[in-house]
Amino acid sequence: MIRRRRAWAILGLIWLLLMPGEALAQDGGSITIVVENGTAGAAVPGGLEVELLGFQSEVLAGNWRDLERDGRGRSVARGLSTDPSWIYVATTTHNGLTFASQPVSLAERPNLQARLLIFEPAISDPGALLTDYSLVLAREADGARIRSVHTVTYQLPGDRALAIEPHSPLLRFPLPPATTAVAALAGPASWEVGPGGGELLGAATLPPGESTFSFEYQFPWERGGQHLDVRMPAPAAVFRVWGVESQVRITAPQLVQQPGLQMNERARLAIYEGTGFASGESVALRISDPGYGFGDRLGSALEARLAALAAVIAGTALAVFAVTARTRNRRRRLVEAREMLGRAGQDPVDRDAAEGLAALLADDPDLARRLRPGPGS
Repeated sequence: MIRRRRAWAILGLIWLLLMPGEALAQDGGSITIVVENGTAGAAVPGGLEVELLGFQSEVLAGNWRDLERDGRGRSVARGLSTDPSWIYVATTTHNGLTFASQPVSLAERPNLQARLLIFEPAISDPGALLTDYSLVLAREADGARIRSVHTVTYQLPGDRALAIEPHSPLLRFPLPPATTAVAALAGPASWEVGPGGGELLGAATLPPGESTFSFEYQFPWERGGQHLDVRMPAPAAVFRVWGVESQVRITAPQLVQQPGLQMNERARLAIYEGTGFASGESVALRISDPGYGFGDRLGSALEARLAALAAVIAGTALAVFAVTARTRNRRRRLVEAREMLGRAGQDPVDRDAAEGLAALLADDPDLARRLRPGPGS
């Protein structure tokens, strides 16, 4: 009995040692949030409220507001999942500006520190520069919508943060007609469609250094259409509004096949025009479908008539071919029958020729009439 209990105890200990992720640490992680002020000479204010956001598979799955404090006054969140699908981001609001930490995971280390940088607000624009702009277009699986992904990167000099309001030109983008499903992909920015639906407005906190914002939306692609003209923003307009002159790197519109997107190889999009951006103007991008062929254009009345005419021509050609083949076959049979008739009339009688002639006459009763000699023969 004692040996049996000892064996079970040893097995249980081995299981706990070999499977800590499942047995012990699934909900035993903790994050200590360290708040620092990145503006020279500024301190972290007391009583700053910190919130921890938890994302599971890129979907917000939980938030923790009432965090406990450690002996040094730092906010600590406990009982967090160490599953690799969970990502945590610490946020806080200071002087009306929202700041966020870098995302962290507890999959490898169950106890971590998250550094949350805050900055004092800028009194005036210190010279925000858009340094990179990229556009990716891809056709959705249903073929009727285009997914448009925009990524913008800004550089802000100094050590103060800049508040971007919805009316600021820094995050304003023209939208194609019938745009739907606007969503933020990266960067702490909120997006909304402006009055009238003609533009997308973004509000965010632009921290010092480099910041990247990414968003996407969808707009319809008319089935059977060859071209679609879309007005896209000219990021150079930002510099004229802010009174900043600088060289900007603009990534030309491109097409990529992203994970999770199904693309019709025959209807692959190609984008031309609009590779240069004029300052202060929007840009006309023409999206073309090089796979747009005869089979795709049957929707129009004229092309439907052309298709019908092509079908009639093909049918007529097939009928002429059949008649010609039948005529050639009849002539061949007549020549063979005459040869067999001559051989059968010899002395002695050619039995093979006679039997072959009888088979031809049985298969084609009209052959006997055509074998009769005509007038003057």
